Order: sequence, then structure tokens, then C-alpha cells
Amino acid sequence: MVREGLSYQWRLPAHADSTAVQEIAADLNIALPVAEVLYHRGYRSAAACRDFLFTPAEVVGDGALLKDAERAVERIIRAITLQEKILVAGDYDVDGVTSSALMMRCLRDCGAQINFFLPNRVRDGYGLSAKTVERAARNNYRLILTVDNGITAFDAAQKARECGIDLIITDHHRPLDRGVPEAYAIIDPHQDSCAYPFKGFAGVGVSFKLMSLLYKRLGREIPDDVYELLTLGTIADVVPLLDENRYYVREGLRRLGRTESFALRVLKENARLHDKKLSSLDIGFYIAPQINALGRLDDARDGVVFLLGSNKEDTLRVGKVLGHLNEARREIERKVSEEIIAKIESGEFPLTDALVVVGTGWQPGVVGLVASRVASKYGRPAIVLHRTADGLAKGSCRSIPDFNLFTALSQCAPMLISFGGHAMAAGVCLKESDIENFRAQLSDIVRDTIGPRDGRLPIIVDGLLPLSDIHRPLVHDLAYLEPFGAGNPPPTFYVPRVVCTDKPQIFKERHVKISIFHEGERRSVIFFDRPELYQFFCDRIHEPIDLVVHIDMGNKYPGTIELRGIDCAAAE
Repeated sequence: MVREGLSYQWRLPAHADSTAVQEIAADLNIALPVAEVLYHRGYRSAAACRDFLFTPAEVVGDGALLKDAERAVERIIRAITLQEKILVAGDYDVDGVTSSALMMRCLRDCGAQINFFLPNRVRDGYGLSAKTVERAARNNYRLILTVDNGITAFDAAQKARECGIDLIITDHHRPLDRGVPEAYAIIDPHQDSCAYPFKGFAGVGVSFKLMSLLYKRLGREIPDDVYELLTLGTIADVVPLLDENRYYVREGLRRLGRTESFALRVLKENARLHDKKLSSLDIGFYIAPQINALGRLDDARDGVVFLLGSNKEDTLRVGKVLGHLNEARREIERKVSEEIIAKIESGEFPLTDALVVVGTGWQPGVVGLVASRVASKYGRPAIVLHRTADGLAKGSCRSIPDFNLFTALSQCAPMLISFGGHAMAAGVCLKESDIENFRAQLSDIVRDTIGPRDGRLPIIVDGLLPLSDIHRPLVHDLAYLEPFGAGNPPPTFYVPRVVCTDKPQIFKERHVKISIFHEGERRSVIFFDRPELYQFFCDRIHEPIDLVVHIDMGNKYPGTIELRGIDCAAAE
């Protein structure tokens, strides 16, 4: 069933098999609304629900199943034994920074002679370049390990062969149609010839699997701080928190509950989380953006040094910089977003089925975040490009549910200089003269694939929730569904025919709070960053309305339950 809300298209679930839901609730001793969420998400038996909720260690696959992993481990051990110089080549986002820190932490622990390089977003661009390989050769490196990049580094791989350097690629992005570079070893589960069953790792997950296999060969145990890096990178890269990713993030969060690095404590202080036990949402919204800020606005290499945290004074210094940079990033992101939205509303940028916008002076490090905002606001894929001095347009792409961005860009490949990414996010470079054709072709693909866009994103509703069912035991049982993230979002509930009893309140001219009532139950609901709803509720006091809400899982006030509003509509 589809229902039109003010801002979203609500996809309400079909009626659940009440007997199956009751059996799940009884077998697992959980509240019925939680059992219904599991049922609608495809877990239709108590056994399937139990496997998802508690994610047994059996989901973890043998790292040796990853194509070339054993060959890579043998080469790394040889380099450690011979004390050959190893260079870790990473990327400037959180996944790349955490992957680099993880690889450095593990290999240094094993006695490797090792250093790392992260490209500068403006000077060097994305990934491993032939120039970086040449520099490594001049400095006598014999082995290069990429993390979170490399699967499209054809020129760099060719240069490595010419320089006599062995190149091991670890990546999680999809290979291009032309295949993969010629390297000593390539560990990427998306290769057609890779037998590893789980394909959803972030770059840090692939790095972790390789290091786990190395530690197993050396008879060593993976330290807790390595799990911390794995957890940060996996959550931040927005890969599905299912299967192995869910297992590792749960394990990482469990270990963080008993020990955490000094660097993480600094990030928590910056976010005013202090002594709070971190959830996946805390990491995604408050911790990861601080690390990301370095790669977006300054030098991401400081992020690796910070995460390794060998010097407390340096860690405190960089942590303070991270906090400031993240605030600066937010302001830049806000200004660029407002500029783009204003130009779309005025017609200066065409509102096509695929939004492709280009500007001068936009900070390259924020265009991906801006693209996410624009895609969400207008309910269609968004590509935000910045002009370069040499007549090119480079930028980031963000998609919407049901549209595979990587597949679409592959169809546009003849007019692109380069691209890479996955279904929901990608980077792209093209000639400025090709932008109009690119916009037209990509819009055609959107219409052919998912139909013309009407500006409303769909939101999946997990179940019906009367006010009388909202109580503390329900909140307790919802916590079993954590960690939340991509592939496992916080549950979304449909709350029908409630009455707004009082005049709504507005805070900081942005956030709207209402009091709702139904059949003797009263609750408060807050809509963040939705000032336009104030008049809607003023006009409907004492009239029935329908809501879609989240239950706030991070409420700091014991004994109270907070509802976070997502959308609303006049009752049917």
C-alpha cells in the first residue's frame, strides 16, 4: 500500500501473518511490534530472526576464500622476513583513513618496515597514481599495498611492473568492464572469479580479512584497537550492516564497551558524548564526520597518525583540529547546498530526472555531502560537479533507493573520463563540454529504469504502531535490532489518526514539537529541521492526523520515550 505524505511517499507494509508474528514474539520473548518489524524485513521464522538478531560467529567466512589472499599473505610475510620496505597506499575518506591505520597497526605489530601514503584530494586526486609509484621506487619500496582503492589503477599497476615493485590491491569497489589491473595480487570480493560468499565489505573490511589471515598464519590474536578501526570504517562507509558486517560491528561495539583508544575518547569529547557507550548511529553521525573532515578540507595523513595515537599530545592537537575542521565543513556544506537549491528553484539549474549541477569555487571535499542533500530533497539521483582549471568537471554522485548508480554510469562511460563507486555513491570526471549530454543520457536512464521522478522519495514503513503500544519494554526490545545502519535502518512506524492537542512549539526557528493524543495515551513528537510543518499543525489542532515516526533509541532521560517525526499527513 502506498500513501502520500507531505514530503515522502509512504510504502506501508502488507498485513503480516499474525500467527507467524505471534510465534516469533513468543519464541524470542520480544514485543509484538518488534516481531512485526522482523517479519516485514524478511525474517519469517523464529530461527531466521534469531540468526539475524544474534549473528553467530558461523557467518564469518574463511579469509583464504578471497581470491589471491593467500598469495598476498605469503608475499607480505616474505617482505617482513627480508625487511623490505612496504608502502600502504590509502584514500582520504573515513574508509581509506581507517583502512590505512588498520593496515599500519597490524603490519607494524608484525615487525614490518612500513610507511603509508594518502593522496591529497586537490593535488593528487583519487587512488594510487603512477606518480606515487615512481616516488615509491625512488625511495626503495619493494611492495605496495592499496587499501580502499586500486581496482581501477591500471596506469599505476603498469608503472609498478616497470619499476620492479610488487603491487597488492585490496579494494571493495566494483571492477570496470575492461577488467582489473595486472598486479601481484588483487583482493576484492567483487571480482567475478572470487569465491568469497559475502560481497558487502567496506575497504576496511577487506583489509581486516587480509590481516586476519596474516595473523592466523603467524599464530597471533587481533588486538582490540584493530576491531575499533574496523567498526569505525565499516559504519562510516555506509555498507550494509548485515551478515559479516553486522557480526563485526556488533563485536567491535562490544569491545568498545570495555576499552577504547585515546583517539576515540578525544572524538567523543568533541561530539559531547563523553562517557556514553557508543552506538552505530553515534559513530555514523558524530564520530565519522570528524575523521572525514581532514580528507575533505586538509591533509588526511594526519588522520592516520591521529588514529594510531602513539603520542597523546599530538593526538589531542589533531583532535582539536578535527573538531574545528568538521564545523567548518558543515558551514561550507550548508552554503553550497543553499546555493544549489536556490538555483534549482529559480530554474537556473534544470530539474531533470537526474540532477546534474556544476559550479566554480565549490570545495571538492563537500560535494558528495551536498549531493546527498540534493538527492534527498528532490527525490532523484544528484551529481554535483566543480569546474577545474583545465576545463574538466569533477564531482560526486549520490543515488536514491531502487536506482543503481554504478550501472547507470557504466552506460554513460563513453563520455566520461573516469568514474568509480557503487550503487548508491560514485565519483565522476568528464569534460565540461559533455555535461549537457551527460545530464540528458543519465535522465533517460532514470526514466527507463524507475520512471519519471515526482520529487518524493519513498520511505519504507515497518509496521503499524498505536500509541498504546509505545512503552519501555518495547524500547528495550527494539535495541535487539541494533546496530543500525545501511541495510538495517532504525524501524519506521505508522501512527494513524492521532490528534494534535495543543499549539505546536518551534525551537531555533527550525525544529517543531507537537503533543499528540489517542485513546487515553499522550506522547510528544519532534520534527527536526522541518519548520514548514509548524503551520500545518497549527491549522489542524484537534483534527486527526497520520504520522510516520522513529522511536528515539538514544534517549538520555530514563523513564521517558521520545518520538522523532519523519513525515505527516491529514488522516484518511
